[in-house]
Amino acid sequence: MSSFVLELDTTPPVIEIVAPTYTVSDAETEIIVDSNEILAEYQDIHIVDSSGKRHDVIFLYQGDYFYGKLIFNEFSIGIATIYVRVKDEVSNLSDLAKKTIDIKKSARLSLEVEEAVRSLTTSKASLKVIGDRRSRKLTTNGRERNVSVAHSVRKVEVRKE
Repeated sequence: MSSFVLELDTTPPVIEIVAPTYTVSDAETEIIVDSNEILAEYQDIHIVDSSGKRHDVIFLYQGDYFYGKLIFNEFSIGIATIYVRVKDEVSNLSDLAKKTIDIKKSARLSLEVEEAVRSLTTSKASLKVIGDRRSRKLTTNGRERNVSVAHSVRKVEVRKE
């Protein structure tokens, strides 16, 4: 007499959402949904922004994970929650995974340089800048800061002291 054992897999996949804790609205943000086993192509991924609006998204299937790159410019600024459910290769549905991400407003910074007067313009304010070429110090509104200058790219980096 022959016999065999049939093992039925009813264990759902364990998933984790890998994403930054915050991003800015116009930056590409990478999000990965990782699993402990091979997944089916089925995915239910959506994000609810701070105003309560639901955004359905589709990520790229990669076998044991899904990969997505999102730009949050259509989302409300504030805390958004990512919700994910996937199935493994034998159609076991995962538990609902969720992760929050803080979407912050993007800030633009431009530097206008004139020979006699230098000014620093940000999205919120214009500041008069007094530069000292010898010491690489910068004074704005009475506060002194260190400055590093890359002449070839005309980049100015300002660090608070």
